[in-house]
Amino acid sequence: MSRKSITIEVLAGMVKRGFDETARKADMDARFDAVDKELASVKSDIKRLEKEIADLREDMAFVNKLPASLERRVERMEDDLRLIKTKIGIR
Repeated sequence: MSRKSITIEVLAGMVKRGFDETARKADMDARFDAVDKELASVKSDIKRLEKEIADLREDMAFVNKLPASLERRVERMEDDLRLIKTKIGIR
């Protein structure tokens, strides 16, 4: 088995290249800041969407009540119309 001898200069160069290829703290901080801003935007969108969904649910609850109340009103108007027809002699 042969061993290759490495000089201190070659080893230093290898270590330097390794550090050069490693992300710097400032670079990572900038990336994290960008991610934090994006997350803040997403959180804001989620809150807005949750409010819109709550509003839609409230609207749907109101709309679901309409048919029953409208049906009762139509029935009352039909009763009133029958009464009027009876009083004036129209069948």
